[in-house]
Amino acid sequence: MKKILFISLIYILYSSMLSAEGWIHTAPAAFLPSEEITVYFHVCTSDMEDDASLKTVYGGFNEGELISLGEAILSEDDQNIWTFSLIPADAFSAEDIESLSFQIKNTDGSVELPIMTVNVFDFSVADNQMTTVFPASPNYAENMSIVFNATLSDRDDLTDVSPIFLWAWNNAESLGDAAEQGSWASINAETTVLTEVAPNIWRKDFIPQKYWDTEVPMTEIGLLFRNQTGTTQTEDMTIKLYPPPSCGGVSALYSFPKKFMQEDILTIVFDTKLESNGAFNGYTGDLFLETSLNGGEHELFPGMWTNYSLSELEKVKMLNEGNGVYTLTLYPKNFYEVTDPAFIIEQFNIVVRNKNGLKKSGDYTIKPVK
Repeated sequence: MKKILFISLIYILYSSMLSAEGWIHTAPAAFLPSEEITVYFHVCTSDMEDDASLKTVYGGFNEGELISLGEAILSEDDQNIWTFSLIPADAFSAEDIESLSFQIKNTDGSVELPIMTVNVFDFSVADNQMTTVFPASPNYAENMSIVFNATLSDRDDLTDVSPIFLWAWNNAESLGDAAEQGSWASINAETTVLTEVAPNIWRKDFIPQKYWDTEVPMTEIGLLFRNQTGTTQTEDMTIKLYPPPSCGGVSALYSFPKKFMQEDILTIVFDTKLESNGAFNGYTGDLFLETSLNGGEHELFPGMWTNYSLSELEKVKMLNEGNGVYTLTLYPKNFYEVTDPAFIIEQFNIVVRNKNGLKKSGDYTIKPVK
């Protein structure tokens, strides 16, 4: 029976830099300045969300001045992911690069993400440990790198063995062996081979879900390193996986459809069970929208709500769909009594409350597609 060893993940600065205004990650996750990398800009939690206009990438190294690098490319799979590829040493005409900083802006510079930084991987950390995982807390939907020091192989000696292959499996979610891995006796050399980044230092780069050809959330993977014939190998290891950063998380209040234009009819949905302040625990009574546009314009029923009758508030009363879910369908400009045809809705400001306001949600905003 194979012995399961758990890797002690040393803390290294996370290659996927997170921010309330989006985040970035790189492929490979553990990269050298002299090789081509791709930077992934996730804009789903920023003012660039659902904005397909051209974007410019600015970059720098070692926290120095940023320069314009060129135009980002919009992902074919996700309109809230932009990519940019470069060889850092060439792009910045430098060799002593320890970190890279990036910023993405729209073409006129009016909307931008904060500057975010990723670190060049220090392969010297592999000198004293057989296996290093980068980032230290990898998630199942983004690039991760596993660095293997063959001279420290814990079972059979893999020093100067070339090439080295990854054998991987998933038991936790019953996904079995990695897709297209082949059999033990006839491993698929093309998909499982590692890259030698220094003498006896090998790296494998992959996205767990893609490597297993699945959309199932993954909690861990098992693996070992081996030669091509399988006669020489390491012991088994397990790497814990985490969920990817959330694009706004699960919100108690949202619109249907999620993406809508100025003139679209939409439905506001509120799930009392997801309201974080717990104000509506077990509540089944009437709920209303206290709402305005663009941070305070066209406010409906301003002032003290207790001054308005239930019949007056009928316009903003939500329909109780059962199981704690309430809805209200509306045509925005008519609902907010907007008469100026040139008026642009930037956002809806919404609080859900009962009649006397003793039960009240947090503040929510919903934005139409630009």
